[in-house]
Amino acid sequence: MKIIQIISVLFCYFFFISGQLCSQDILYKKDSTIVKVNITDFNGKTVTYQTPGDSLRRTHYISKSVLDSLTYQNGKSLSFPFQYKDPVPHIIKRNYFSVDIFNLAFKNPNIWYERISESGRRNFVAELLINFKPEESAGWNGNNPLHYFNFTSYYFFTRVGINFYPFNYSLAKTGDIRIFNGLSVLLGSCRKIHREASPYSYYPVSAASFAASLMYNLSCRIYFDNHLQIKGGLETSLLPMFTYICPEIGISIGF
Repeated sequence: MKIIQIISVLFCYFFFISGQLCSQDILYKKDSTIVKVNITDFNGKTVTYQTPGDSLRRTHYISKSVLDSLTYQNGKSLSFPFQYKDPVPHIIKRNYFSVDIFNLAFKNPNIWYERISESGRRNFVAELLINFKPEESAGWNGNNPLHYFNFTSYYFFTRVGINFYPFNYSLAKTGDIRIFNGLSVLLGSCRKIHREASPYSYYPVSAASFAASLMYNLSCRIYFDNHLQIKGGLETSLLPMFTYICPEIGISIGF
């Protein structure tokens, strides 16, 4: 009877020892994979472990972000609850209506419409200016450089063009300022000088002369919120060369 008791005690002892020797740490991954390892370190972000049976005792690393939980061989467990992060960035508006305050100060209402492409790399613009008091405006006096700093020589003009975004060229909003530049064609009607008269006078609106310009602009849009922006910059005529160099200050509504 005593021998049976001794054998039972020895069996339980060896069973307990073998269980301790075979016990391992367990990694539970987010893809439902279970990996038995020997954890050597965990710094709160990365688990360092070795693979059982690896005679070379190579060290492996795994990020906490891919783990659902882990269990140590002593029974202690750690879980890593999923933290949702919205992968979709804030998207800017693609359509804008704007009013130019600078031209409005000279009684020349100037409005334009812009639409940004789906890629966010460019936008297309259509613009209209109307001179409310053409009889008080300066007339066209040649293509002299730096001669005009506003558009009061025009009775009206329309413009179409394209702008390019060289930096944040997507619809994802990465900041409150977006810089762009572009080219446009301006077509309109100017006051014509009656040079035969002395002193010079101007022909009436019915005898206005046709005018066209190739314009270049360097501008930026400052976002106050999703809908309200300030647009500012500088535009100049390339043809005729630098005859117009005009500030651009406007308010934009995005939708």
